[in-house]
Amino acid sequence: ASINFDQTIQAGFFPISDRDFYKVHADTPGKLTVALTNVPQEICGAIQVYDAANQSIAYTGWLADPESLKGKERTLVVDLPTVGDYYIEVRDYQGSNSSTAAYKLQLSFTPAAADPYEPNDTFEQAASINLDQTIQAGFFPVGNRDFYKLHADTPGKVTISLTNVPAEIIGAI
Repeated sequence: ASINFDQTIQAGFFPISDRDFYKVHADTPGKLTVALTNVPQEICGAIQVYDAANQSIAYTGWLADPESLKGKERTLVVDLPTVGDYYIEVRDYQGSNSSTAAYKLQLSFTPAAADPYEPNDTFEQAASINLDQTIQAGFFPVGNRDFYKLHADTPGKVTISLTNVPAEIIGAI
């Protein structure tokens, strides 16, 4: 079923091995939060997100003891790096339980800040910048690397500073 961001869905884990799939469309890159709440006591909920090529891009994780998470809320936060369709799968972790009680699925989406230098994720894509220029760019998605190039007419010393870095990021030049 196609759903929108900031929408709450109610559905169930029935019958055994039930897997529910939801399609969302991202008009811009950003961060998707998927919250699975109101999980029935006999269910260990699992969330998985796929891109349009059916490749898994995030999963709530493999569990050594799924029994300990039965009836517990699960949340998955994932970067959606490109515009396009994404698919969310909700299921019982082991696929061996069912419930007639409904779960709730809540989606929220935060668009990524615009980065006018993208794509510049490789040496070959390096964005041109000028000496004495201040630029603003972003750390998105996870694992993002940005390359820049500048031209110097004469030999000399160049000072480069990285400022206004979010607290959760360890920036490197």
